[in-house]
Amino acid sequence: HVANVSCVIRILVGAEEIPLWDYALFSAPAAAPLIELRQRAFEVAFTDADLEIATLAAQRGADPGWLDDYVEHLVASDNPGLRARGLSIAGLRYANTLSDQLLPRDWGTGFLGKVAAAARKNYHRAAWADKWLHDAADATDAVEFWRFITLAEGIVDTRAMRTLRELRLSPLLEEHWFTTWDRLGTAQKARSKKRQSTLFGLKAPPAELARFLTRCE
Repeated sequence: HVANVSCVIRILVGAEEIPLWDYALFSAPAAAPLIELRQRAFEVAFTDADLEIATLAAQRGADPGWLDDYVEHLVASDNPGLRARGLSIAGLRYANTLSDQLLPRDWGTGFLGKVAAAARKNYHRAAWADKWLHDAADATDAVEFWRFITLAEGIVDTRAMRTLRELRLSPLLEEHWFTTWDRLGTAQKARSKKRQSTLFGLKAPPAELARFLTRCE
């Protein structure tokens, strides 16, 4: 009933800053009308930043298995645009079995090949950031600690905020917690800002064209 209502106040949830609408949409139990709205949240994503938010919300929701089914549905389509959307979502997810299977496939050297390469890069960068953050938490030497934090800072995106929350609080991490959180928070916001200019890892088309292509799908 409120799907098409615009609110003058934008409420964001958590360090990932997920809009309240998306958070509530994916937190609710699965029902046919809500599934249509969940799909719409991805269909009207005209930039990678929009896809990133929808993907984060879906993974924090009450029905994370829905995202597996949706990505498989997109990638199985004959429509290159839908397949590209599925691959891009797979690259923006937390580590999962389906993305591990889809992204290494040979998607050719054309449009889908470029999309898959960008998705793999996003997925692998998140994995390396996760590793380096865990290495930092295990470090007992201050130089090593900051080396791993600096490495992670160069490639993190919003997914790193969940990793930070779940890290074991070592003496060095506890001592430098606020500085670490601030540095990585700033870095992931910068990454999301860059994604406002791309779609499927490529330069985003004008919004009007993106909307037209979405309607055609």
